[in-house]
Amino acid sequence: MSKFMMLLYLTYIVLIVPISVNEQTTIYLSTLLSVVFIIFSLLDLKGRKYNKQEKNVVALVILYTIASLASSLVFYSYALVFTLNKVIPLIIFISFIGKNNYYNLKLSALYKFVFYMTNFIIICSLIIFLFGYSGIRYSSGRLLLVPTSEFLYSFGEPRLFWIFTHKSRFALFCTLNLGMLLIRKDMGNYQRGILVLLTLMASYFSSTKTILAINIAIASIYYFKQKSEDKRSNYLKASIVAFCLVIVVWLGNSFINSLSNVRDVESAGGRIYIWEAGIKKVYNNFYGIGQFDQFNWLTTPKLPGGIYTHAHNIFINELIERGVIPGSLYILIYFSIIKLFNKRFINIIFIGCALSGVMDNTISSEMPYIFWPIIFLLYAYSNYNRDNGDEVYY
Repeated sequence: MSKFMMLLYLTYIVLIVPISVNEQTTIYLSTLLSVVFIIFSLLDLKGRKYNKQEKNVVALVILYTIASLASSLVFYSYALVFTLNKVIPLIIFISFIGKNNYYNLKLSALYKFVFYMTNFIIICSLIIFLFGYSGIRYSSGRLLLVPTSEFLYSFGEPRLFWIFTHKSRFALFCTLNLGMLLIRKDMGNYQRGILVLLTLMASYFSSTKTILAINIAIASIYYFKQKSEDKRSNYLKASIVAFCLVIVVWLGNSFINSLSNVRDVESAGGRIYIWEAGIKKVYNNFYGIGQFDQFNWLTTPKLPGGIYTHAHNIFINELIERGVIPGSLYILIYFSIIKLFNKRFINIIFIGCALSGVMDNTISSEMPYIFWPIIFLLYAYSNYNRDNGDEVYY
């Protein structure tokens, strides 16, 4: 079981290869292997178990899956594969939990395997950035290095994205890697500190400032919740906090002033107007639209250009695409998972990821296949630490 799960994680994180069915429809190698795993799981229904809170999450995921697929089949069959790409990772999430509870998977080996992969990606992304590239793009059967100068010319920022389809998804990957770093117990503080710094650097060069702020907050909460009897260590922490406050105030004012020259700060960079347009589309499409395309993009006269390919918010996006009932279930899944984590440190990581999705469409395209399996791994490893009396609460 553990070896097969390692293969799945390999396809989720390293071999997330898009396979185009047509101009609008994309599946992934991960989709195909996940379907195989789900089929075998259905044939072994007794080989799983859940506690009461986990059963609530399972019930919501099942309802969301049924409602989403029913809406797709009845109202927009052309978006069925797109819908499957949304629901399959969630089914994998609850399947992993049940399998782990029943089989007691070798979490340390699985965790280390994924841990090495994620940190290897962070380091490789920084190496290509040093050589003047922001990422790798798949086009016409070839892998091409994308020069950073392309983004500096168009947007005035480097936009490090590695192989992800958007800079914000790579920044979210940095958040997940940060979580894996901070809850791992069998590593030295200096090694952890260096990898945390590299992860924050990668997040910074992605130019996704909201997620960078979230990642800094997560790291800060972790380090300053650590108990220490060394007075010099406590003085050092206090000094660092004071220094960070000075830097935040100094750079924050400068950043807001420069941002106000190109974006409307009061509307969160125009996000509020995009969300308004998204909510209006939800009101006019109770059963959803299936999938954004050139015929149903969001429009708002309050912003230059005024046309947007998504709502810059995973929850509003879900309400628009899947419809009000599946979209509402999707939101409930997030709240039930927050309750499931029960104020452990992983909760902060998950809330940080959810907040990133409030500002941008982060958990979409290839990202669900990476996001939900890593969230499971953080949850299972956190449970393992708790059972051994070594868990971080907040």
